[in-house]
Amino acid sequence: TGLGLLGDPRAALPLAALLDEGHPEVRAAAVVALGELRDPAATPHLVGALWRNQHTPLAQPILRALGQIGDPKAVPALLQMLRFSLHRRPAARALQDTGAPAVAPLLEAMRRDSDSGFRAACLEVLQVVLEEGTDDATRRAVNTELLDQWGRADIAQDALIGPLLAGRDSTAGLILAQHIRDLSKTPGPEASAVRRRILTGLATWDAGVPATPLLEAWPDLPANERGAALRALGTSRSPKAVRLLAHELESDNEARQVEAARALSKIDEPNAAKALLAQLNTGSESLLHELGIGLGQNRAPGLSQKLVVRMTSSRGAAREAVLMALGDHHRRDGDEAVAAAVWKIAKEDPTARLRALDVLGTRPSAALAAKVAPLYDGAPIALKRKLIQVLGDCGAGDLVVLKATTAAQPDLRAEAAWALRKLTGEPATTRLFALLDDPAPAVAVNASAALAAVPRPAESERLAAATARSTGATRSNLLHATQRAGSDAPQRARLLAWARRAQDPLVPESVVRVLHARGAPDDVAAAHRIYRHTRDHGSKQAMGRVLGVVPFGAKGEGWVRFLFTDGPERLPAQRILVILPDGLVVAKRSDDAGEVRLENLPAGLCRLRFLDDTFSGP
Repeated sequence: TGLGLLGDPRAALPLAALLDEGHPEVRAAAVVALGELRDPAATPHLVGALWRNQHTPLAQPILRALGQIGDPKAVPALLQMLRFSLHRRPAARALQDTGAPAVAPLLEAMRRDSDSGFRAACLEVLQVVLEEGTDDATRRAVNTELLDQWGRADIAQDALIGPLLAGRDSTAGLILAQHIRDLSKTPGPEASAVRRRILTGLATWDAGVPATPLLEAWPDLPANERGAALRALGTSRSPKAVRLLAHELESDNEARQVEAARALSKIDEPNAAKALLAQLNTGSESLLHELGIGLGQNRAPGLSQKLVVRMTSSRGAAREAVLMALGDHHRRDGDEAVAAAVWKIAKEDPTARLRALDVLGTRPSAALAAKVAPLYDGAPIALKRKLIQVLGDCGAGDLVVLKATTAAQPDLRAEAAWALRKLTGEPATTRLFALLDDPAPAVAVNASAALAAVPRPAESERLAAATARSTGATRSNLLHATQRAGSDAPQRARLLAWARRAQDPLVPESVVRVLHARGAPDDVAAAHRIYRHTRDHGSKQAMGRVLGVVPFGAKGEGWVRFLFTDGPERLPAQRILVILPDGLVVAKRSDDAGEVRLENLPAGLCRLRFLDDTFSGP
């Protein structure tokens, strides 16, 4: 197996010769090594070995190896193995790893085969391929075939629901919503499970969910399905849903109120804003927070001015909700009158100061930095973190930010390390390299992200050396930094070795970005191989977008907000890694309101993962 881990394609043929070795242990080791090698040259040898060993314990390791290689030439053999219940699971996994090239043969096999178990297995593979991301042409082909099969008597509709939801096609959305309406009067747990499955799936779509069939089904839906129905109605983004959602917002069921507020927040329409505004002085903190999010996303004419009036007259959680909404409006509009009113609140109301700084930080400037920097000395630790965040977005306050990198608190040092990202002078650069050795992992992660945020060609050798001795998210960031500095180090062989051996999927994700950016045919081919064999869903999606295999989808607005709650309670001090759209990884901690917000990001999708030891260390 050591030959496989070395990644040298010259080992493929010697290893393939061992597939006919008389000792079972040697054959098994050769299969594992060929899977690790991931060289398509091994495919015909493994397929031949599969036919010879289909009734032996070696068959399943061979299927796993073929999945690791991901060669489309193996698809006919994998489909044949999918027909046998004994081999169905590893064969399905291998087809899933092959991805888009397996789709057309799968669809053709489904048309020709009447075996229900085989068809169900094909549908499961197609669902995973769609969920993990594929190109638009493949997605359309799958959706067209599935929609054609929906009305056939010999196809179980329930087996089609998962792949149709994964395909996110507007026509499929209409058919599924109508299916809910048609089942709405059908009693029993089976019908309820189907309705909940569809509603839950539709609620995850970005758009394309029709409101009318859901509104028609609403009166007959039991109470335990209405929360999912409210979420799906929000995804419809239809003004037709506003009247029902506004009614639910006034109910005495807090859970339904929160779901209605979340749904209304997705409908950018004046009556939705009116319904949300009417509830601002009532309800729990969790409801008020949802109202703030919804009012921030709504662009109804004159809404900013109404929110300023509410801000001055409200207190406590209601004022915080208004400030949250005003932050989104100020980011879009940059109204100086709004900024002046919010700055007044920041000076006069200590309890609202953090939220007010969030609003002002949506429009970073040197003038804002000059205003807030003097607040740092003597401030409570939570306010210090927020001030450093604002100064970092402004790219100013050098002395204050550098001072914060020496603080005793690791979370403050981590925030300060990321805040240095726009400063390219020698003091900031020297400090960032020193912070790579900070005992708190979050500090090293953010220092490496800051080094990668802007090109530093003069530091290419230091960056390459730091990359070689780092691990995990820090290595992932430094790979970006090295590539952006214009360095051709490390060489492809070392990059591929790091990708194979990495325990953290962020490292192979960064390797793919570096190889793709270099652009040489062998580099791009290697990037595609890493993509095919990646099992982490988030990293695979990100790699697919880089390589043009997965559509980008919504571009986003260049900022992101995460809210951490446990029921109605907000959760401060949650330690997370945020993977930015360009692949940089930033360590963050939620503030006293359970919120993490990042501004001025490249447009695209952000991901997060919890990392309990991110802020460990002195």
